[in-house]
Amino acid sequence: MRIGVDATGVKLLSGINVYTINLVNHILRADSGNEYVIYCMGQVPDGMTVHPSHARFEVIPAGNRKLWQQIGLPRRARRDGLDLLFFPSNSVALRAPCKTVATIHDLHPFVHPEPFRNVHTAKLHKGIIQATLNHYYWKNMLRWAARKDRIITDSRNTADDVMNHFGVSDEKIDVVLLAVDRDRFAAGDEPGGRESFLARHHLPPHYVLCVGTHAFKNLEGSIRAFHEARLESDFPVKLVIAGSKSGVSDSLYGLVRELDIEEHVRFIGFFPDEDLPGLYRQAVCLLFPSFYEGFGFPILEAFSCGTPVLTSNCSCMPEVAGTAALLADPHDPQDIAAKLALLLNSSSLRAEKIREGLEQASQFSWEKVARETIASFRKVMEQPG
Repeated sequence: MRIGVDATGVKLLSGINVYTINLVNHILRADSGNEYVIYCMGQVPDGMTVHPSHARFEVIPAGNRKLWQQIGLPRRARRDGLDLLFFPSNSVALRAPCKTVATIHDLHPFVHPEPFRNVHTAKLHKGIIQATLNHYYWKNMLRWAARKDRIITDSRNTADDVMNHFGVSDEKIDVVLLAVDRDRFAAGDEPGGRESFLARHHLPPHYVLCVGTHAFKNLEGSIRAFHEARLESDFPVKLVIAGSKSGVSDSLYGLVRELDIEEHVRFIGFFPDEDLPGLYRQAVCLLFPSFYEGFGFPILEAFSCGTPVLTSNCSCMPEVAGTAALLADPHDPQDIAAKLALLLNSSSLRAEKIREGLEQASQFSWEKVARETIASFRKVMEQPG
């Protein structure tokens, strides 16, 4: 079987790109019985380091990726004699000359349309027209992805969303839970020492960590909960929020001023990727009460680094966290605050959740993700038509 992988969208650092790079590497290691053609735009991504003899990397000149995906990719698929074309990143070619598998990571624009709309702002896309076009493009891409021969989702929750919103049969969907690189995201000491790491990145000695600044990450709930929990605890802790500052609304800065906690809350922007494990390791805990996720990489990243987690009791978070995290209602800042205060006030509870988190993280691996994805490829080739 000759399988094509559309990796043309791998450019910026994001959860979907982490998924694509890790999955391609592990599939190519695990499956030498099939041929693979990996389509990349501009260059082979730095992280795709596995280049076996049964794989060929096709580099497409940098250009309009959306246009090439719809016109150039189907032509290449026909020319290369593909039996199957895999789309790992929420966007697909409307037509293909072979069987198709698409990964749908989440259904943000359908489940939480307003926060998704806020992602595609005129400020981000340098104009309201481009922002509107991007919004509708990605929303319709999910509809088209759901029409492919077989669908992979990152969680049971997303599979249920796909069935509910698009009327897709459960038999057409494979749920493949994701993983993190546990060699990279691992508990332990910082090279050069803790104090040096904190000083180099201007971090406080003790901090609660939030990761991500999109509206659906629920930063307002996190800030309000942190304020309440800080009042209930003697732990001298700050709140550190990592992620694009362009995603932080003026109202959030205003909330910090209103609560008079400006000296206790730090927006640090994008954190260097090579030091991200250290950011988790040095945190007192991860505060991740997101309204909605397709999977929620930060939960596993924190677990693997030996950091306790407080996350949401809805969406896919309970699937990923199991019983290893404290769960709270993301719509109830007081519930979040009560659970956060428990973590801050109890070193024994933090130690318990560290142990449980490390055990939970060990249940997930990219090798397993690759095996289950290859199994999905085989299923679609066995389907009639």
